[in-house]
Amino acid sequence: MVLGYISNETRRFYTYVSNRVEKIRSVTSPAQWRYISTEFNPADVATRCNSVGLLENVRRWLQPPHDAFHIDVEAASNQSYPLICPNDDMEIRASVLKTKTKSATPLSTRFKKFSSWTSLVRAFSLLRHVGKSFHSSSDTCKGWHNCSQHRSVENLKTTETFILITVQQEAYTEEVNSLSCGRPISTSSALHPLCPYLDSDGLLRVGGRLSKAEQTLGVDAVHPVILPK
Repeated sequence: MVLGYISNETRRFYTYVSNRVEKIRSVTSPAQWRYISTEFNPADVATRCNSVGLLENVRRWLQPPHDAFHIDVEAASNQSYPLICPNDDMEIRASVLKTKTKSATPLSTRFKKFSSWTSLVRAFSLLRHVGKSFHSSSDTCKGWHNCSQHRSVENLKTTETFILITVQQEAYTEEVNSLSCGRPISTSSALHPLCPYLDSDGLLRVGGRLSKAEQTLGVDAVHPVILPK
């Protein structure tokens, strides 16, 4: 066990053992240490109860066996002493695995590469149309191609909603998740005074008591879409 402590390079010990191992390794190297059986180990005479009458033990203490001092250096250097049951040893600190995750680049950062809202919507409308065409049974729109179908009013409107939802989910993740699950948002949220809600398309909008004015003013005027600055 002690040889495993001295040779250890991977695990950490608690203070008591750590200080002693550090002291031993400050004046010796692990390669200088090896196992010697009790039969040839004179140190065992001092660590065990022995009667003075056992002259053989005393003689072994004063005149250690020849094998105790003549070590096969090559064999000793190739010998390893692993820790014994490191997971159960009370002197060994438990290993703690710490991982760090890196989030993928938000999709909204790519939106900034477009010079205008119109070019952004048209580009993503084409991309969405091409993506869906790979799963389409149509022969006219299949795979990578360029056509005018993505410029229809319906496709452009759907793409606008997709872009707005993407931005909202990245900027207001907790609020969107809470409302999606039917829970009220936290009172500490900056959006709480706006009484936000999710409409039928999944857009986060400003709430309020002017719902009856929607027919006159329109939903976008009464309940505008919430976007970060």
